[in-house]
Amino acid sequence: MKCVHSLLVIACAVALPRNAYAVEQDTLVTGTAHNSVVKLTQQNFLEALEDPANPFWLLKFYAPWCAFCKKLAPVLDETAPDAAGIMAIGKVRSETSYYR
Repeated sequence: MKCVHSLLVIACAVALPRNAYAVEQDTLVTGTAHNSVVKLTQQNFLEALEDPANPFWLLKFYAPWCAFCKKLAPVLDETAPDAAGIMAIGKVRSETSYYR
């Protein structure tokens, strides 16, 4: 039986073609509370959301060229250590499509 996870979502500009940028790849550590912003990709998205150590997520959908996204990034970086154990903060690059 899958667990149901709660998500909060912040969306910034998202209006480019699906293949505008290549998918970024990072490794994901599961089983411990995240104390920094986690980069979520096609490869680690579901694994991250199903991690029992991080049942609540704040997701920021961003574009690297977006001025508002750039202004919000340091705020989330500063907030992540304080939110560790309560909720995880993840960022999803909006020019890449998860559903293909």
